[in-house]
Amino acid sequence: MTGAWAYISPLLAMVATMIMGKLTSIPMKLRPFVAVAAGILLQLFANGGLNDGLQVQDFVDGLLVGLAAVGLYSGAKNVKEHLAAK
Repeated sequence: MTGAWAYISPLLAMVATMIMGKLTSIPMKLRPFVAVAAGILLQLFANGGLNDGLQVQDFVDGLLVGLAAVGLYSGAKNVKEHLAAK
């Protein structure tokens, strides 16, 4: 994962998960798994798709992107709840 893509892809995965969650009414407990899957797919297709074969590094990078998206979403939700409680 290099360059700006390393910073943009977690945000894309998070936004995609939120949009898909609202449009398809995915249960809240499954959304982290959807974010991880979206991160893996984004990363695989960002590096040329499956034309070069499935690369382990692309899969690991996608996993990290998905986990980063889950963390961004969870962190934002926690801050929102904390501010609402005050």
